Amino acid sequence: MRILLVDDEPMLLEAFRRSLRVERPGWHVALAGSGEEALAILGRASFDIVVTELLMPGLDGAALLRAVRASSPSTLRVVLSGQPRVDLMEAAEGHFHRFLAKPVDPEILVGVLEELVLDESGGLDERARRFVAGLKGLPSLPSLYARIRSLLAQEDPPLPALVALVQSDLGIASRLLKLVNSAYFSLERRVTDLGQAISMLGLETVKTVVLVRGAMEALQALKPAGLDMNALWRHSQAVATGARSIAAGEGQRPVVLEDAYSLGLLHDMGRVILALDPGADYGRIAEAPGLVAAERRLYGTDHPHVGAQLLSLWGLPQEFCRHIREHHAPTLPTAGFPAGLALYAADGFQEGAVDLFQDGRSDERILAHGDPERPGRWKTFLTTPLPE
Repeated sequence: MRILLVDDEPMLLEAFRRSLRVERPGWHVALAGSGEEALAILGRASFDIVVTELLMPGLDGAALLRAVRASSPSTLRVVLSGQPRVDLMEAAEGHFHRFLAKPVDPEILVGVLEELVLDESGGLDERARRFVAGLKGLPSLPSLYARIRSLLAQEDPPLPALVALVQSDLGIASRLLKLVNSAYFSLERRVTDLGQAISMLGLETVKTVVLVRGAMEALQALKPAGLDMNALWRHSQAVATGARSIAAGEGQRPVVLEDAYSLGLLHDMGRVILALDPGADYGRIAEAPGLVAAERRLYGTDHPHVGAQLLSLWGLPQEFCRHIREHHAPTLPTAGFPAGLALYAADGFQEGAVDLFQDGRSDERILAHGDPERPGRWKTFLTTPLPE
């Protein structure tokens, strides 16, 4: 991965470069002490990510971000700033993908940069990144979710502050309480204290619940052309219920059930993003039987890759994003609960029901990998789903 760090504080730049060299020696890191120097470097080489301060003398970070977006739309753009002026934030709005507040621990910066770029699996990833990064009007998470995510990124986030933010969204709060009070925990008394629920579930679970809810809100506010959003959400809800039923039938923990349900809700979000492109007519292919192949002919990429790229930009875990990317062609399971395979089965069941489980089909061989009894069990789970 090639990264350009831009800041007028040379000691800060060197500190980040040293940390990146230690943590990720395979990454190429270049430094620029000003916006003008950054543009000169970008004129000689391409970069996957540009990380810049906003408040700099001469060419400020907002102007640099606009220039990068115009000349290299596939480059991901991150703001790393202390107390940026309101006018600079307004000038940069819509031109960056992630905002980080100074001071930030170098290890946290490394983790954020890893979140931004999925493991490359060929040209489809690159074209998906270019499409998402260059899209005008790219949906962003509501400000509440950005604030919660920023708090969760701290090494030791203060629990009272986190509880206060979560309590401001009844949907998140109720979801966390429902998870912790599920039958799996076998609690003697019901947990009603949100701080206790967060402590019991763990910060990673809280982060995923928060980001998934934010993603759903951001997507449901969009009005893409040529796509029946009501039908899409009905399908996504059915797939989510099916994936969760599989996980429940296999006796998985509530956290796994929540992940399976979230995967189902968001698995087709890439279709919404593709349909936002005004230069293409998504309606021509929206109901095509070979949808993924049709998308690749029209866009050069497809909705699984585009959806995974956007979720990665929003900070969803890499494993979660990988399952979204592979939901039409899942990785064969090795150990643990195969969440990607459950998503694949639930989606296939809604699309073709009986066909997915017919004897001799390649789909059944994928499901049966490492467990010949899995297709039969999962068909039962999907046809007679367990209660939530």
